[in-house]
Amino acid sequence: MKQQAKILFFITDAMPTAKELAAADELSAHVVFRNANYIPAEGSLEHCDGVAGTVPKRYAEAFPKAKEAIAAHKKANEAKRGAMGETLAPELPPQTGTPAAASVPVGSATPVAAPAQPQADSAAPAPAAAPAGTAAAPKPWGQAAATPVAAPSAQVKK
Repeated sequence: MKQQAKILFFITDAMPTAKELAAADELSAHVVFRNANYIPAEGSLEHCDGVAGTVPKRYAEAFPKAKEAIAAHKKANEAKRGAMGETLAPELPPQTGTPAAASVPVGSATPVAAPAQPQADSAAPAPAAAPAGTAAAPKPWGQAAATPVAAPSAQVKK
């Protein structure tokens, strides 16, 4: 999984301006906007890889600028991939001569045909039909099933 650098982009208003949005779009990183006016003078800092925009002094002293952080993050990711042996798989040569349905068992020189697909039984009911002796499929919401109702005089016995 390719992980991007986390960049805190500091703004001085409630919403980023068009210019700030354009600058953030140019960064190939995970950009998170923060209002610089609400950064306290002391206390813990939010972790990030780099900072951009109108950066408060505390963050400017603690973290690198966005472009430097992105370059360092990219270099570190490439080193990790190299250490894990992640490389692209070589291209497979094109297959010729053998049909896709045939396979050759280990130790055999003759191809064996793939198993045949099961054929539908012509006596079987159609998939949409309910089997005999079972209730019909439920009706969609709002549509009552047609059930016979006995006359009221037949229901009450005195």
